[in-house]
Amino acid sequence: RVEEAEKAFLKFMAEKEQTQALLQEKREVLRQAYAKLESAEVEEDLAQKEERRYATLYKQDLISKSQYDHISSQFLVAKANTKSAEATVSETIAAIKSIESQLKTQELKIEEGKAALDLARLDLERTQISAPIAGRIAKKNVDPGKYVQPGQPLFAIVDEKDIWITANFK
Repeated sequence: RVEEAEKAFLKFMAEKEQTQALLQEKREVLRQAYAKLESAEVEEDLAQKEERRYATLYKQDLISKSQYDHISSQFLVAKANTKSAEATVSETIAAIKSIESQLKTQELKIEEGKAALDLARLDLERTQISAPIAGRIAKKNVDPGKYVQPGQPLFAIVDEKDIWITANFK
C-alpha cells in the first residue's frame, strides 16, 4: 500500500507540474493575443481614417466607386480582425481560468495523496510488533489462524530480570 500511495502521490505531483507548464504556456499565448489585438486595433483605426477620407473624396466625385469600395472593404476586414483578436483574448483568458481551477484541484489531490501516503506509512509501521521489554510469554491469547483486531492484547510478557510469584498461603 505504501508503494501504491507513493506512486499515486508522484503521479499527482507530475500532473501538477504538467498543469503549471500548460498554464505558463497559455499565459504566453495570452501575451501574444494581446499584442495581436493591439495591432488589429491600430490597423482598424488606420483603416477607419482611410475609409472616412475616401468617403469624403467619393462624395466629391474625386475617386471612383471601385476605389472607395476597396478602402471600405479594407476597413471591414480590419474591424473583423479586431473582433477575432478580441475573441482570441477572451478564449485564452477562459482557458487560463480553467487551468487555474485544474491546478487548485490538483493541489487538493496532492494533499489527499500525501495524507494517504502518510496513513499507509503509519499502517506499515504498525505491522512491526516490538516488545517493550525482553522476557517470557505468559497468558497467550492467540493461536495460529486466529484473527486479531487492532489493539487486542495477544499475550503478556514477564520480565526475566524481575521474576516474582504470587502465592496464597493457607
